[in-house]
Amino acid sequence: MKSALGRRSCEAFNEQGCCGYRCGVGDWPCFGQSLPQRRRHCCVDRPGFVDTPLVQRAVKQTPDSPWGLQGLRDKHPIGRLGLPMDIAQGVVFLASDESSFMTGAELVIDGGYTAR
Repeated sequence: MKSALGRRSCEAFNEQGCCGYRCGVGDWPCFGQSLPQRRRHCCVDRPGFVDTPLVQRAVKQTPDSPWGLQGLRDKHPIGRLGLPMDIAQGVVFLASDESSFMTGAELVIDGGYTAR
């Protein structure tokens, strides 16, 4: 699993002094080209901000900043943070037979965060 934040700079975490996490594309497109020869496919999901205890702790430290809870919601065109089930459903799809003709693809599940 990669992060949709790797598609944009991870300003929230860097600005707040958190983990400085930035997930690049890396080698997964190469796997997407080489694995089909072995009858395997390789796709990646890129989740955005998900309402988890880690995110809740981070936003409580700066409630009035643009990176507080409401600020994060406002950065998502869908108007909310993701739920763990939102991401899980995408992962289940990628692992299922319904995605058998996909390889080297990104499934961005971020509520529109990277599209803004």
